[in-house]
Amino acid sequence: MSRFISILLCLMIATSFALAEKVEVMEQPQSEDMSPVMNTTPIPGSDAQWDILLDVDVEALCVDNQIVGCEFAMNKWFITSGGNNLNPNKLYILNSTATTLLQTVDQPTTSVWGWRDGAFDGTYLYFGDDNATVHAVNPADGALVPAMNIPKPAGCAVVRSLAYDPASDHFWTGNFGSSFFEFTRAGTVVWSGAPPTGWTAVYGMAWDAAPSHAAAILWIFDQTGTPQTTIREYNPVTHAAGATTHVVPMLSGLTAQIAGGLGFTNQWNPAFYTFFGIVQGTAHDKLFALEMYTANLQLAAAPSAFVLSNNGAALTASLSWTNPTQNLAGEPLTAINYIQITRDNTPLTQLTGTPGQAMTYNDNVPASASYSYGVYAVTSAGNGMTAGGSAWIGLDTPGAP
Repeated sequence: MSRFISILLCLMIATSFALAEKVEVMEQPQSEDMSPVMNTTPIPGSDAQWDILLDVDVEALCVDNQIVGCEFAMNKWFITSGGNNLNPNKLYILNSTATTLLQTVDQPTTSVWGWRDGAFDGTYLYFGDDNATVHAVNPADGALVPAMNIPKPAGCAVVRSLAYDPASDHFWTGNFGSSFFEFTRAGTVVWSGAPPTGWTAVYGMAWDAAPSHAAAILWIFDQTGTPQTTIREYNPVTHAAGATTHVVPMLSGLTAQIAGGLGFTNQWNPAFYTFFGIVQGTAHDKLFALEMYTANLQLAAAPSAFVLSNNGAALTASLSWTNPTQNLAGEPLTAINYIQITRDNTPLTQLTGTPGQAMTYNDNVPASASYSYGVYAVTSAGNGMTAGGSAWIGLDTPGAP
């Protein structure tokens, strides 16, 4: 009898270890951050004319299979990830065409997935997660700006989606099927309430105050539809669902996709107001941009052949480029009022130039650091499209052993 009991105890212990191992594996994050109660009812797109302007495999570019969020600022893409299920989580900074990885930044977070969606207030980027802080980032160099951090609003479990309203200087967030929150920079809740019925998989948010419509729209990106990437209209004043929905079609090379972060801008391509976002896809996570509204096609196209170089000990940034010869409609430019140079998104100087002219400019910087420069042509139609880039200017310093 004692031998039977011993055998039974051994079997029970072995079974316990096996179950514990299975649970531990199941608790590890997968390559998609998916709502556990998403509504998979197909939702037809309401506007088939939303053109795809960008479709990039950022998983391959960043070598990371847990890409979840994105934001665009200062002519660069900022991509958030769970860091391949390793610590720390990552923020990847890409050039405007999403073809070059410029910089990788470690996130200061212990969250399993790290930062999700992002927002840009015109000066700083903001990213949140399930920790107590919405973190601020300087888009010029990717540095954290703790003085601008925002406390997570009370009652909000995860700052999964994030949008910024410049008129009120308030932020908005939502988390799958949990309450929406409108909150201040102090983290004070201005309003909170349940999302519309059936919105159980909210992931991204984007604020749209384009002049083509009278009132601002809060757009929601959630993991529903076929594929599971539906953009929904939401009224931030009445707190009700709007009439428009659009399913982002399956991006190239994918067999499945679910919604990640969402944004809205007219800075990436001044010819259009565009949506941009992340799809967590099979077999790749991708960055996309969709045309939303036509902007001013009379604006000058971007300068070409832009080069930014470092003159080392001279603390001098050397810029060269060729002025545009056409506007965004492809029509010839007859005149340029002036060429605007910016450093770290701040106007630096204005130069006299003509269409097609090759130009150069040297800028003496105050100290060795990473700087971002932009060049655009200003015409009677307004500020044209920007060409630019970032580089370390001055003597570099060696890294730690």
